[in-house]
Amino acid sequence: MHISGVRKAEEWLPFSLLMHCRNTSEYNFIKTTVLDKLQEYDRRYQSSLLDTLSAALRENSLEDAAERQHIHINTLRYRLGKIKEITQKNYFKMTDRYFLLLCIMIQRMEHEQL
Repeated sequence: MHISGVRKAEEWLPFSLLMHCRNTSEYNFIKTTVLDKLQEYDRRYQSSLLDTLSAALRENSLEDAAERQHIHINTLRYRLGKIKEITQKNYFKMTDRYFLLLCIMIQRMEHEQL
C-alpha cells in the first residue's frame, strides 16, 4: 500500500484490518445490513444519509457535522433517526456507532477500490 510515516500508518491501519476481512461473512453482513440499505435509500430518494452519517462520525460534535453539511442540527438529527429506522443501528449507542463506522469505512474502501 506504500504507506510511510507514523501518521499515515495510523490512518490506514483500520482499513488494512478491514481489507483482511473482505469476502468474509462478517464483512458481507455489515455491507448488506447497513451499507446496501442506506445506499439504496439514498439512490431511491436522492437523499444523503451516508454523507450525513460520515460527517457525524468524522466531526467532534453534531453541531460541527451539521455545519459541515450546511444543514440545521434538527435535520441532522432527523437523518440519524432515519438511519436508525432503516438499519436498526442507533448512532447514539456506542456499539451501534462502531458498527456504523465500519459501514462508512467499507463504503470508502468499495468506492476507492482499495
